[in-house]
Amino acid sequence: MIDELNADHTRESLPATEFTKTTLSMHFYDSIVVFEKGSHTKKWAPRIGKDTQGFPSKTREPAPDVDDSGILVAVYPFGSSGYSEETTSTETIKPGGRRTLVFDLPQGLGAGPLRVDPADRPCIVELDSISITSKESGAALLSATEPMALRRLELSGTAMSLPDENRCLLLSYGHDPQIIFPMLEGGNTALRVEISLRLHSGPEAVEPVIRMLQAARLAAEAQTATAEAQTAAAQSQAAVLRAELHAAQAERMLVAPEMARVASERDELRRELQRTGQTCSRALEELASVRRSLELEQEIRRGMEHSHSWRITKPMRSFMFALRGKRESEVPK
Repeated sequence: MIDELNADHTRESLPATEFTKTTLSMHFYDSIVVFEKGSHTKKWAPRIGKDTQGFPSKTREPAPDVDDSGILVAVYPFGSSGYSEETTSTETIKPGGRRTLVFDLPQGLGAGPLRVDPADRPCIVELDSISITSKESGAALLSATEPMALRRLELSGTAMSLPDENRCLLLSYGHDPQIIFPMLEGGNTALRVEISLRLHSGPEAVEPVIRMLQAARLAAEAQTATAEAQTAAAQSQAAVLRAELHAAQAERMLVAPEMARVASERDELRRELQRTGQTCSRALEELASVRRSLELEQEIRRGMEHSHSWRITKPMRSFMFALRGKRESEVPK
């Protein structure tokens, strides 16, 4: 596999395969092998020295001008074996100019999401619009013409979004930037994909990006400092609250015995009140019983005083009271 990975450098001793074209590197770890997938730019081999007699001079063959070959834009439908170079549609454009590219997909999107590689090398990608329409009905399955809608698309590979309020700018920091589209209904018919974009490469394109990233970094550092200050303030407030909580807990521990004593006295008072209530109830019952007995006795006394025998014996009672030196009126009734 190592020979197959480097087949382009064997001077055609080994033919380049699909693995050679779509694999950037292999990494070996403990029980793990990682394959870095991506597409290669035009390869070249430096040559040192000259075929002359004597000592060779250390000269190096310059690298080819990659901008002259154009930048490759590729659209990958999701085939039966996933994304493959066999089913891709490509266009090569020069950097600097704004272009609208049209890709026809006779078999539709396939069984997975559509993938667009807007470049094959490090550069700046300025997206203007992307649309996917049905070739049969002309209905739009997806239309993204505003920067906000374009920024909602998923980025993968070596693509990252750059901060810009008025444009959708992407940074391709490698050779395999990817835009992954959402799953679309009706994507199994013949489709047309239109992409309007502009590619920037070279130092004049990188310098504004560097300034933009530096400004974003400074803004992020300012936000981080603000967040750290807010975190420190929150931690300080939390420390104060913890101290107050500990003080309240200590005070509660000091007051707990007194509260227990007061609760015990309260329970004793409740029991005493209950006993007093029971005694009062018994006294009321006894008083009612005495009242009933007194009323009964008074009723019997009144009956006796109004009886015939009581009236007949009245002279005798008066005589007896006279002998005793008392009047009948003084006798308690």
